[in-house]
Amino acid sequence: MSAQPSSFIPVTGFPGIREQRFPLNLGEMLPRVERIWTVAKGSNWDPVTDIPWSQLDLGKYTEEELYAARVFWSRRAWSEYTGLAESPTVLLRFAFEGDRPGMIKLALATKFMDEAKHIEASYMMAEKLGGYLAEPPEGAPRKRLVAGLRERGMNPDYTPEAVLACWHCVSEYFAVEIFRVRYHHTTDPVARAVLGRILADEVRHIGMGWEYLAYRLPQVSDEVRENVRAAMIDVIENIELGGFHSSSNVNEEQDLFARLDLVVAKAGLGAAPPDIEHEAFVSTLAEIRSKAAQLGIDLPEYTL
Repeated sequence: MSAQPSSFIPVTGFPGIREQRFPLNLGEMLPRVERIWTVAKGSNWDPVTDIPWSQLDLGKYTEEELYAARVFWSRRAWSEYTGLAESPTVLLRFAFEGDRPGMIKLALATKFMDEAKHIEASYMMAEKLGGYLAEPPEGAPRKRLVAGLRERGMNPDYTPEAVLACWHCVSEYFAVEIFRVRYHHTTDPVARAVLGRILADEVRHIGMGWEYLAYRLPQVSDEVRENVRAAMIDVIENIELGGFHSSSNVNEEQDLFARLDLVVAKAGLGAAPPDIEHEAFVSTLAEIRSKAAQLGIDLPEYTL
């Protein structure tokens, strides 16, 4: 067996993953990604002071609505915490590749602060509604609370391009469009303010993903391009269609989160009605297929 080049270093604990430190590419700036990075550095909003918490009027809502909203916003905090735990995976995969443009790594690093703000704002919203729930209620579908992107991120069967594509170009694209319809449907001013802040950050996340793929895919082999395609399909079918970002894709009668989300939507406290969310999901999937096709990635059609 021939020895690996000296620039390749095995990564302890992750069989099959290797770090290539050199050549180290810090000069290729990717102008559109750099603009996203610049905006991210200047958008340091504070969940404590930049949300109009004093406008939250609990007297407008029933106990059922407040409990459902507590679960909804606690779940947002759980999901965002999952993102905070998994986000470093994407950055690590790119950091291991020294020849990848440094700008995409800098842009990815800003996501950690965004996730932290989203966690804090969601936690505070649940607290204001009557108390954050530290764990899912009995009967909740826990498997829908973790996307599993970390295990994909450190899987050598996934190229760094595939990792970025399945998370930033697929999963977070659904998050953005679902948040967009929730924002427009929500009537409570405080819930709407939190959604709006999170939405603005998530738009940047998907932007950096698609911009990097547009830069990188013309340079890669057909094998890497097929790897990206397989990863995107995996996340669509095994995460998003399973209801990770929208309960509209699961059976409402059998799913506790879906039933509670309906109550939250009717109260205007953060969710949107399932038919509206489903419509957004379907149109988002079509947009993802269209954007992927422009980059030479042919994703299947789904009957929804």
